[in-house]
Order: sequence, then C-alpha cells, then structure tokens
Amino acid sequence: MFSWSNKEQGGRNKDSEMFQTVTEGLQSLYSKKLLPLEETYLFHDFHSPALEAADFQSKPMVLLVGQYSTGKTTFIRYLLEQDFPGMRIGPEPTTDGFIAVMYGENEGVIPGNALVVDPKKPFRKLNAFGNAFLNRFICSQMPNQVLQSISVIDTPGILSGEKQRISRGYDFSEVLRWFGERVDRIILLFDAHKLDISDEFSEAIRAFRGQDDKIRVVLNKADQVDTQQLMRVYGALMWSLGKVINTPEVVRVYLGSFWAKPLQNTENRRLFEAETQDLFKDIQGLPRNAALRKLNDLIKRARLAKVHAYIISYLKKEMPSLFGKEKKKEELISRLPEIYCILQREHHISAGDFPNVTKMQVLTLHLYARTHVHILQREHHISAGDFPNVTKMQVLTMHLYVHTHTHTHVHILQREHHISAGDFPNVTKMQVLTLHLYARTHVHILQREHHISAGDFPNVTKMQEQLQNYDFSKFPSLKTKLIESVDKMLANKIAGLMSMIREEESRQPPQQVSGGAFEGSQDGPFGHGYEEGVRAGADAEDWIVCRDKPKYDEIFYTLMPVNGRVSGANAKKEMMNSRLPNTVLGKIWKLADCDHDGMLDDEEFALAQHLIKIKLEGFELPSELPPHLVPPSHRKDPTADTLYNHQED
Repeated sequence: MFSWSNKEQGGRNKDSEMFQTVTEGLQSLYSKKLLPLEETYLFHDFHSPALEAADFQSKPMVLLVGQYSTGKTTFIRYLLEQDFPGMRIGPEPTTDGFIAVMYGENEGVIPGNALVVDPKKPFRKLNAFGNAFLNRFICSQMPNQVLQSISVIDTPGILSGEKQRISRGYDFSEVLRWFGERVDRIILLFDAHKLDISDEFSEAIRAFRGQDDKIRVVLNKADQVDTQQLMRVYGALMWSLGKVINTPEVVRVYLGSFWAKPLQNTENRRLFEAETQDLFKDIQGLPRNAALRKLNDLIKRARLAKVHAYIISYLKKEMPSLFGKEKKKEELISRLPEIYCILQREHHISAGDFPNVTKMQVLTLHLYARTHVHILQREHHISAGDFPNVTKMQVLTMHLYVHTHTHTHVHILQREHHISAGDFPNVTKMQVLTLHLYARTHVHILQREHHISAGDFPNVTKMQEQLQNYDFSKFPSLKTKLIESVDKMLANKIAGLMSMIREEESRQPPQQVSGGAFEGSQDGPFGHGYEEGVRAGADAEDWIVCRDKPKYDEIFYTLMPVNGRVSGANAKKEMMNSRLPNTVLGKIWKLADCDHDGMLDDEEFALAQHLIKIKLEGFELPSELPPHLVPPSHRKDPTADTLYNHQED
C-alpha cells in the first residue's frame, strides 16, 4: 500500500491520505480538492463536464481522425486482425458515425443512448450533444487481446463542402474536442493521394488545441507511389500541416501501408517496416504511461479551473449593485481580453494560459452585432428572416470601416510627403497587422499586471458567447480557501502521486499492448531487423566474421603483430581510416578487446573490423557483445574452438 501525509506545522498530520493505486489517488484528489472549486464557479457550464469514476478507471483510448477513404477503419482492422461489429469498409464514405471499439466478453453493439447511461463507460457526459449525435454513436464490443489494453475510437470520414458540415446535425468539432481531452493518442490519417486539408478537417485539427503532445500523423497507402513521388508527397503533407498545426516543432509522420495485403511498391519495404515498428512501440507504451497522462490532464484541468474562478469572481466584483447591470455586462464582455491581462498581473498567471485574443475579439463583435439585431427585432417588429446574414454584415462593416480609414490615411501621407502609391505596403495586410498588434498590446498589459500565463486562460470567443446567458451579479465572489486547496494539491499531493507512479512501475511488470498485429512483431525471422546489423549470424552455426576474415587477416599482418597480437597504437591507425568519431571507435575497441589486455589478436582485430562495417552500414552497436559475435578462441564453450578449427582445416 502506498501512502503519503501532508505534515503541518508542529509535526501534526492533517488530511492524511492513503491510496492503494494512483488511479484511486487521482479520483480522490479530484473529488475532494478540485471538484468543489469547479462546482462553485460553474466550471462545468463553461468548459468540461465533471469527471466520473469511469474517466479515471478507463483503458487508454486511441482516436482516429481523417478524411473519407484514408483507411481509418482498415487501420483498426489491421491492428485487431479481425472484423468488429458495425465495421464497414469501402472507397466511398462508409463510416457515418462514431464507433468506440472496446473489449467485451460477448460480441455485440451498444447504441449511443444506452451507452451514455452506463456508469462503467467513460461516455456519460456525451448526452449533452443530443440525439442527433447519439443516434450516430455506438460501442462495438468484442473479445480481442488488443482491446484488453486499449480502446479505439473510429470517427466519420471528413468531407469538404458546406453541405456536409451543416447536415451532421451536431457540432462535430466540439465532439472531437471532447474526445481529444480524454483520449491518450490522436492519430491523423492521410492518404498518399489525398493530401488536401478541407475546411472541416482544419476545424477538426484546431479542436485539438492544447493536445499537441497526443497527436501523431500517419501517411497511409504510401506503397502506392514510388520513392521519388513519396518524397514529394511527404513534403506536400508537411507543408499542409504547417498551415494548420501552429507549433514550432515538426510533427512526427509515420509512413506505411496499414493493411494485410501485398505491397504494391516494394522499393521502400524496409522503411515501411521501420515506421510500422515505431508506431507500434508508441501505441504499445500507452498502458504503461496511462497513469502519467491522467495526472498530466488533471494538472491542466486544475490550472484552467483556477483561472476560470478568477475570471468569474472578477466579473462579479465589477458589477454595479443596483442600476446599469446590462450595460456593464456588455462592457465587461467586450473588455474580456483586457480583463485577462489584469488577472494575469494580479494572480501571476502565465500568458501562455490565455486563449487567442484575435479570435476573442471577433467573437465579441459577433455577439455585439447579434444583440443589436434582437433589439431591432423587438422595437420594429421585424422578422428575423428579413435580416441579412449577421456574420457577413459584421465582416463587411468592419472591413469597410478599416479600409476607408486606412486608405484615407494613405492618401493624406501621399499628398503631404509626395510619396507614390506603389511605395506603400499592402493596405489589407497592414490593417490586419495593426489590429493584431493592438490586441496583443492589451494582452501584454494584463500579463504584466497579474503575472498570469496566457495559456492558462480559456478560449475568449467561447467564454464571451457563454457569458451572455448569465447574470454576473449572481456570480460567487473569490473564495481564497478553495484556491489555496487546489494550490496545495498541485504543490504537494501531485508530487506524492508522481512517486507512486514510479513505485507501481517498479513493482508491476511492464504493461504494453499485445495480440493482433502486435503479436510477434519483434520475434522470428520476419521481425524488423532480423539478420541485420549485430543480429546477423545469430542463427548461423559458424562465426559470421569468418566470412570476411581472410580479408581482415591481410590487413592484420601488415600491422607487424608481435606474438600474434597488434598493439593499440598500430590498431588505432587502421581503425581511424573508417573516419568514425573517437567515441564510436572507443566503444568498438572495448567490445573487440575480449581479454582486456590492451592488444588485439587476429580474431579480435577481425571482430573490430566487422563492428566498424556494421556501424558504417547505419546500424547501432550493442552495449554488450552478443554471444554469437564472441571470437571462438575466447568462448567458454570448448566445442566452439573445435568447430572453428574444423572450419579452418
């Protein structure tokens, strides 16, 4: 049993807690420390629903997202090596809903409406998306060894065009955001012949904002192009992703053909095998890192809950006691970016925790315009259908206003300073940059005042839209005890859970995904790297170095051996001809000098040359010399010498 105590002054133990597992500790800390803060400041209404026991106890989940016919369902079939209930595969858009593929003793399908009332499944909070979504959500259960360790979420194929985006009947991006916050791995699949990223796909990728560490990219069906085309496809994919995923790091892309059919182009077979093994290792490590991922998500949730409490209490404090509440509410919503900066200075919150300012401003304008439309409807009894599109009118009005004022200033500068119109920068670009700099200025002011990271703040646009439905005067004031309780949890309790994770890993055997396509992927003659590098000759009866030993012996005898051995100085001159770094050559010397006498006999020298050859071919050196590479005269088994001498004769 693992435990830790929160020791107060005077040696007293207060709130002593004892947990048997990390999962139990996470669940207890959330319900006792973080949940009261969330409930007090309406966190669940603005952000994410409350966590339940199933959220902490569920298996790691993998979410597959991609455009239609990129091989998402086939990828699951490839991992499981068997069909699952509800599976449909075809070149046309087949999967029209979300399918949670999970382990079950009996094979079958659970409809979405029944699934969200099951307390043992982590999907209860999905009922907020309504019947339009639940009618397209099922759980496919089956007895499969892979599913004993992980669950896989299949998603509808993403299409392009306004019609498909509207006809879903539910907020597709919000559903993906909900899953993105809870899954352990997000895999974006691309087809080698479909690299375009549609508008809906872009929105789907942006829904995973803040989950960048979970995202992996798979370029499927890479065997359908040759090597030259594959290089161009890979470059085009990286360029497309760079426009959508706003991170300075390069996204990890796995190349391959993930289905159980012959490769159409075998030029890159070794590359595909290596990429497949890397992806499998990443997925196999999910159960081992599940507790750490849940701990990390709890910390992120606690930071967001703290910032949310500061925002709500600040809005409450700024509200008048009697008159002008609606006007003040409208003013506070429009000033939300500025409020973020104030809170940042006051409460020392990192600027990185704040949402995007530009997006917040656009949403503020949107809400403001819609409010005025409703006022005109009431005052003049005008039907809502008689108004033009609100969003379009906002954009046009803002564009005309900025465009007119910018052009006016340009013409004034032209007349005053006799500057040609062609010498001015692009007006539209200058407008956008000016608005962007203006917004960033206010954010930096708030950051300095409250020392709050911008990344700790919730999305401004979404926050402004939700605030319209609340009476700020009824918001709770800031309760420092709740904030302090969460701060203590982050400072003390989390450290205890971290040590528990390490203890559990040391006491339990390493957990990893097995079965299906993962079974035997490293064993046997078809395992990746078999008979390559240092593994070459492991199953051979003779010493593999013998095949090139006559060539190595010629070099050995040119180094003037004394009593059948060459000195380290003479051997160094020959080994340096490989141009390998001294650190690598030093490791090779250590492996080859089996008797550690500082000299090399003919077998040890041949072994050193063999290891140099392995390294020059791009393979890694072992930390210890494998038994099959030990020279016969240095082996403990006397039959090895007999076998070697017989071959020499």
